[in-house]
Amino acid sequence: MKGWAEVRLCSLVLALAPGALAGHRLEVQRVAFNPAGTQVLMVAAGQLDGSGFSAAALQVVDTASGQTLRRANFQSSTLEVPQAVTALLRREETALRRWQLWPGRTSTPVFRRRFPVRAPAWSEGVQAGSQQTVWARVWSRPLPVKLNVFPLLVRCAYGDQLPAGEGPAGVALRINGQPLVQDRTLSVDRQCAARYALERLDVQGNRVAAVLRVYTPGFEGPNAEPLLVAGQLR
Repeated sequence: MKGWAEVRLCSLVLALAPGALAGHRLEVQRVAFNPAGTQVLMVAAGQLDGSGFSAAALQVVDTASGQTLRRANFQSSTLEVPQAVTALLRREETALRRWQLWPGRTSTPVFRRRFPVRAPAWSEGVQAGSQQTVWARVWSRPLPVKLNVFPLLVRCAYGDQLPAGEGPAGVALRINGQPLVQDRTLSVDRQCAARYALERLDVQGNRVAAVLRVYTPGFEGPNAEPLLVAGQLR
């Protein structure tokens, strides 16, 4: 079981490291809930653009509070991607076992957007002042999932690299009118976020996890960094 966990979890970690995605989109390969659904794990993995380093990153979110409990990342100039993920997961094994996420229950998304190309483009994301609604079968019937993006007064050190006329933006996500996330300000790693896209939605009981793509300036074009948000619907 341990070997299986290392291989499966290994590919998920990469995409979460702030600043790691230099104009690149690293694939989210696994989302897993613990048996009770109280915590959810996202792992992504890949190779960094520019440096070519192997990288891995993970994020654990509490589905009751929506708080991120753990972020971790690993980079290597010598290891292959699966080895880098394994190294990170071994380092984080104690914490993952404490949350019963070793390996957790791998989730099948109820909604998933497939991007046409590996290299991200600003046009994929929703810009400030706009919204997007998709329908997802959250339980027994499709429900509206609304992504709303709005400007926030946050200082961005790379504002000249954002699309013309745009600045830092926050995001709100609602499922059938119930809020899953509502930004009031932006964390340091998102101070230059200008656009967002919904990539996938996973459900266990009344616990919902969403993976958003956060578009920020990169080395060559925008980064499309994955962000895990989660909550409990009533």
